[in-house]
Amino acid sequence: MKNLILYLFAIVLLLPSCDLELGDVSTMASSTANRCINDMRSQFSGEGGLNIGSKDYSYKFQFPRIGLSSHVQGVARLRDWNGKGRMAISDNGSNAGFRIAFQDIVNSDEGIFSEDQKLKNAVSFKIRNEPQYGDHDHPGGMQAQGDVIAIAMEGGAAEHGAVYFLKAEGNSVSYLSTLWLDGSQGEPYQADQNAAATVGFVKLEEGNYLLAVCGRNHGKQGIWFYETEDTEITSSTQWYYIDFYEPECTGYGNDSDKCFVGSGGGLNLVTDCEGAIYLIAMHGTSGTGGKEYEYLQVFWVLKASSSDAVELFKFTQQRDGLGLFATNSKSFRWAGGVYVTRDGRLAIFNTERRRNVGDNDFVDGDIYIQK
Repeated sequence: MKNLILYLFAIVLLLPSCDLELGDVSTMASSTANRCINDMRSQFSGEGGLNIGSKDYSYKFQFPRIGLSSHVQGVARLRDWNGKGRMAISDNGSNAGFRIAFQDIVNSDEGIFSEDQKLKNAVSFKIRNEPQYGDHDHPGGMQAQGDVIAIAMEGGAAEHGAVYFLKAEGNSVSYLSTLWLDGSQGEPYQADQNAAATVGFVKLEEGNYLLAVCGRNHGKQGIWFYETEDTEITSSTQWYYIDFYEPECTGYGNDSDKCFVGSGGGLNLVTDCEGAIYLIAMHGTSGTGGKEYEYLQVFWVLKASSSDAVELFKFTQQRDGLGLFATNSKSFRWAGGVYVTRDGRLAIFNTERRRNVGDNDFVDGDIYIQK
């Protein structure tokens, strides 16, 4: 495996209390291949900072009826295409399990800000119970980078969890490849389970990719990290296991600890314009019998100089109360995703559980972004 690590003294100096010392090093992301965030700290600071307790925009995704035991599992926004905004949703109730829908860009130069909030004319692509892909029946959380989508997959006839890679060129979707989570590269816990809750990926400075995927118990078990040696994700891309991050504690914790609340709704990777990598975990509760919450946690992703060991350091976190028995509230419990705008702002979004039967033809979602 190529050494992909460079000195990041500035970031280490800004870190909260941690075990890294000056001279340790970090993997850096490509701020040219990925859309980069202008000053991550400012995204959450001041009165105009991103706040999951106060929505900034909304959207509606045209969606079929699915059973009461089924729900939306993942959400992602792709780059705009042909004057239209594009979003994708995965679910465990429809035959296909995956679809992309489109919105006209009205009074804006970017789909996420369009006055037309409705994404319609959905194109379905069948990923559930497809033996040639892996024979899983339960799609999970996902992330899109440009036209490429990574989706966590579990359940069905498959013995192990997996990540499916798709490509959406315009309104045409195709399958690329499958990364099996079977412990064959020495990954802990994978050999005895069929679990993959959420996944995210980002392009590194040297052109290859870093991928993070979590498994059992809404991701609370921990996060596996992989790298490619390829500069593009294609049907022949190989992923190499580098490390497993096991949280020191689970739960929301406090702002300076390493507690990980989980990522049942989404686990995405983004970069700032200095090349630092951040992992964004989105999670929520449902059916607890009391007050429900949704959670957002942001971690720095760092890798020590002496090995491929990955460390996470909590950057910021937020919690929002949803009320009692919020079984269909818009929440990260069902799906969460991130998107970086053309002007370098971080946008985070959620969905409701499923199309509210008798209400409308759309799954509703909220968008949170720096003002």
